[in-house]
Amino acid sequence: MKKFDNVTTHRLALGASAGETYMRVSGTSTDNSIVRTEMHLQNEHNPSLSEVRIKIRTGAQIVRTLKIPKISFLKIDAEGFDYDVVVGFGPYLKMLTSFRLKLE
Repeated sequence: MKKFDNVTTHRLALGASAGETYMRVSGTSTDNSIVRTEMHLQNEHNPSLSEVRIKIRTGAQIVRTLKIPKISFLKIDAEGFDYDVVVGFGPYLKMLTSFRLKLE
């Protein structure tokens, strides 16, 4: 990833509430995903996948912790967890100057 002064990466997932979950990890980052309960059982039989335990934080927690004064752009592509991520931002969604939502 290129280095940008205004971009910081964090090893966590965003969701509707804080907690922990498992992330399925494969050879490429585009194949990584949160593991749903039924997938967790299937992955036990697939040696090409591994799972790591990760923290889940809400967008609201991140905004408060990092003291983000303004959100000018927010892109969410959470492979089926988009709604949970949006809910996690709660009242901070009002910070957005423009809002478009596209769920796939």
